[in-house]
Amino acid sequence: MLKPSDAFSIRRGEVNAEMYVHRPELESALVRAIHSGQHIAITGESGCGKSWLYKSVFQENNVFYKTVNLALATEDGDVSSAIVRTVLEGKAVLKETEKRSGMAAMLQIFGLSRETARRYGQVHEEPFLACARAMRAQAKKRSAFVVFENLEQVASDPKILKQLARLAMLLDDEKYSAEDVRLCFVGTSSDMMDLLSGSGNLPVRQRIFEMPEVSRLSEDEADTLVMRGFVGYLGYGKPDVETVVDEIVWDADRIPQHIQALCFYFADALARNEHKFDGDLLAEARIAWLQSQQNGAYATIAKNMTLSRDAVGRKNQLLYTLGQLEKIDFSHKEVEAAFRAEFPNTTLEKG
Repeated sequence: MLKPSDAFSIRRGEVNAEMYVHRPELESALVRAIHSGQHIAITGESGCGKSWLYKSVFQENNVFYKTVNLALATEDGDVSSAIVRTVLEGKAVLKETEKRSGMAAMLQIFGLSRETARRYGQVHEEPFLACARAMRAQAKKRSAFVVFENLEQVASDPKILKQLARLAMLLDDEKYSAEDVRLCFVGTSSDMMDLLSGSGNLPVRQRIFEMPEVSRLSEDEADTLVMRGFVGYLGYGKPDVETVVDEIVWDADRIPQHIQALCFYFADALARNEHKFDGDLLAEARIAWLQSQQNGAYATIAKNMTLSRDAVGRKNQLLYTLGQLEKIDFSHKEVEAAFRAEFPNTTLEKG
């Protein structure tokens, strides 16, 4: 029997084709985006499967791509260095002797400081153009994309956002369009288009195909993911798994990453039980999984609430309140009402 990690992954970069659950509407939209000739924007909450979606569709449609983590851009303060480090694997695209016209072009296109440009030597060719040419040589006649992951990492950095918008506008430049390498922006920011277009830059918006939001799985898709992992992959009996599938899907809120994580903990508990199926072990798995999630939940709540001397107690109360809500989607007003109902004495006359 395979290991739990063979079927379920808490966070895995590569797509496990046997565990990937197809999402026809989103996949069809992404195929249309590929054929549109535009750049692509993919948004959705963390853990809902954005990366697996584009990687699976790109693979099935023979699309060549390189992924740039925008967290690298925050480290260096510009996008070009992240492109060079990722797409060209750090290979120099600049030369020893200075060409002022080349330096000026680089500064204009990427908004870089002269010091940043000199980090790689003197200008030989604009980094993105060098990357586009290198990618086109590898892609041959295939569609090609530079994928910028984690746009939310630079959401508060107007300099980097401006650099990304400039890159999007290069789609019409003759030198760049000849290489036919487009951009794909991926992130959790619901206002991604506003971020990229500076809240209304129509020319930038017109060059980007905005995908429907990648949200949680449908109930059928979530059930399929659980059953495929335990029955099809790990070999447990279907009748046994059917007794717990609804609980797993509910606890994980139909979020693919959460389902994968909870199933991993449950499969691990079953493995330690000599692979004898025992639904009672789900409670043990649930506790282990929730404990692993607690720090992240605390951080999210702390970020979105006004802290005071009793902040820790408030966070605990809010976590408890959220746990009592029976709805999957709810507004902040509904949370506030539930919070006041659960703790009337400590919220009396508080705004």
